[in-house]
Amino acid sequence: MRTRMLVWTVAILMASATAQAQHGAMPSQSLIRPTNPNIFGEIDFGGRVSTIDGDNARYQRYRDLADGGFLDLPGLHWEKETTVVDLAARNVGWKDQRFQLAVQRPGTLRVRFMYDQIPMFISRDTRTPYDTLPDENGLGSGTLRLSDQLQAAIQANPTTTFRPLIEAAAGDRFYESRLRRDTVGLDARYTLGDVDATINYVNTGKQGNIPFGAYLQIPIEVPLPIDSRTNDVRTSLEWSNPKGMVRAGWDGSWYDNRASQFVWDNPQRSVDSATASSQGRLATWPSNNMLSFNVGGAYRMPSRTTINGVFAFGRWNQDATLLPFTINSVNAALVPLPRATADAHANTSSAVVNFVSKPSQFFDVSARYRLYDFDNRTPVFVLARTDGGSDRIVADGAARTWSDPSIGKIGTEPLGHRRNYVDLDAGITGVPNTTFRVGYGLYAADTHFRVYEKVKENTFRAGADIVGNQYLSFRSIYERSQRRGHDFDLLALQFAAEQPGMRQFDVAARDRNRFSAVASLTPLAIVGVNASVAWTKDAYLNEETPEIDAFGLEDVSSKTYTFGVDLAPSERVGGGISFSIEDYDGLQRSRTANPGVQQVDPTRNWKVNQGDKTWSAIASLDVLRAIENTEVRLSYNYSNYNGTYGFTLPANTTLPTPQPLPDVISTESRAVADMRYFITRQVAVGLVYWYDSYDVEDFTLSPDVVSGVAQPAVEEGQTATVNALLLNYFYRPFTAHSAWVRLTYLW
Repeated sequence: MRTRMLVWTVAILMASATAQAQHGAMPSQSLIRPTNPNIFGEIDFGGRVSTIDGDNARYQRYRDLADGGFLDLPGLHWEKETTVVDLAARNVGWKDQRFQLAVQRPGTLRVRFMYDQIPMFISRDTRTPYDTLPDENGLGSGTLRLSDQLQAAIQANPTTTFRPLIEAAAGDRFYESRLRRDTVGLDARYTLGDVDATINYVNTGKQGNIPFGAYLQIPIEVPLPIDSRTNDVRTSLEWSNPKGMVRAGWDGSWYDNRASQFVWDNPQRSVDSATASSQGRLATWPSNNMLSFNVGGAYRMPSRTTINGVFAFGRWNQDATLLPFTINSVNAALVPLPRATADAHANTSSAVVNFVSKPSQFFDVSARYRLYDFDNRTPVFVLARTDGGSDRIVADGAARTWSDPSIGKIGTEPLGHRRNYVDLDAGITGVPNTTFRVGYGLYAADTHFRVYEKVKENTFRAGADIVGNQYLSFRSIYERSQRRGHDFDLLALQFAAEQPGMRQFDVAARDRNRFSAVASLTPLAIVGVNASVAWTKDAYLNEETPEIDAFGLEDVSSKTYTFGVDLAPSERVGGGISFSIEDYDGLQRSRTANPGVQQVDPTRNWKVNQGDKTWSAIASLDVLRAIENTEVRLSYNYSNYNGTYGFTLPANTTLPTPQPLPDVISTESRAVADMRYFITRQVAVGLVYWYDSYDVEDFTLSPDVVSGVAQPAVEEGQTATVNALLLNYFYRPFTAHSAWVRLTYLW
């Protein structure tokens, strides 16, 4: 039936095109000039076929490239008197379809509707011994079970039975790991004189499953179910005239998670005990909401000066029912919850104020202030008990008592911060088309429950721009910044059981030098040359600790270079080629130590230098109507990535020499050919071909390194042959060919 309908549609379109062709010669442009400017559009349909050798899901990822017919409506425009309608659709009927509709009466009313569906194909090779498997739509179960007989057999002798029994239970029970996101959007704007009222509504649903890391005695990968919906509403009322504008708005967001908890069996234990649980349970992302109110305005002053700003105040709320500390029936009642629900809420306030002035053609100045305050009002959880009973549950479900009771008495540390940003910039234009700029930036933050209670960063910058020259365009900037922490809190590290010399990179003292420049040169009308360079050098400092006891990130550097040439020898022929190189390096210090003497032993120090380097090339060629009635577009992309890990030890080390890790290597390439021939001025036939390839060598997740779901021991002290239970989700290469045969009708 589908083939018959396609034949009839082609016949009708060909007949329409033949009738049109009788009235004159075909135009040279690909899109016709409609005889009726009040209604015109384009429809594109045909068939698609793909052959994929390797990882099918990785190739498709956020697209649905299954074999079959396709229908696109790039655009349909219709006007009648004071009403304008625009309609568009993409890949109708497939998992990545999209529809857009806009209806407006210019100057009075505009209404827009959108439906967008996006898949995320993760793996089609995933398998697991757990029941129940995700359904045909990818939605997983909130409870994963293993047979009691399997658990008991493994518990009796995990050394010899874990791998064979788990592999046998998983067998060929493959399932598809994937997500689907559906978004419905509706917005409207009504204008009455100088007043605009707008409302925007977006409903986003997600369903499916993802590989997720759980734990019970060993790491366990599970298909975590995803079933959530978010409703977002934005409203505003705005008044404006040529001198200024005032706006007020209200926003709301509601997140509902219908898969808020997850239970899975322990493959190594069939019944609960005081030291281990036969099953695990975790809470996923809780349902919550956010409400906010904002006001803003802008005013145009004399001397080409403008000031504008926005102020917003909001509240976050989350009051989900709390799960007990453990699902272990033996220990479930030992540690009571401090309260029944989360009772979590936070007040937020933000502000953005901008000032821009150009009092003369030789001078301009700008200033910006930004504030964001996250005031967490969630009551703390005090975990320590006064009766001396167990006051915590470890990951395996066993009850414990704090070795240092003062830790539990302090309670939880709700996240909170207050961040201030100030930027001042000035520009001087003394040379034609050239502006020299200088600026200063300040970042100041109050960071609660961090190793530093306050953080401040000062940035000085300078640059030069050339804009408006017919041959050359150039922009550059150099920045020098210093970040320092204040009110150092050693207890924050001690209570987290970290080394006293550890510094977190986002608040640690840091000196940064950064430079970037981009230039484009047009020596001839048919030639364009572009290039850019960017580099950053970060040095992390630890002013409170001797170097030998300082840990964390030490140095980070990045370099990026690009170069490209574009040629357009005629209106019908154009092309270009570009290259880019990205190079990143990071050095960090650490110490391998257990609590006690080892914790302060510098002979157990080590460093790792991680390097990431990527280079890529892109080439394209467009030949439009150089051959009569024919359009040809060709492109090729190639990228290569190489990651390295280098370990170094001090001269007096007591650690064994680390085994070098192999480089991580991946390459991607893509070739595209898009050809279209216009039979008439309204009908075109086309052929599209894609070639894609991906290759990878990874020492952790490549198929030639690891396979199966039951993994052997890899660390000292683990039970032989028992390390992890995975989902068979690895980095797999692929080679893919996709082709479309299409018919385009324009009117």
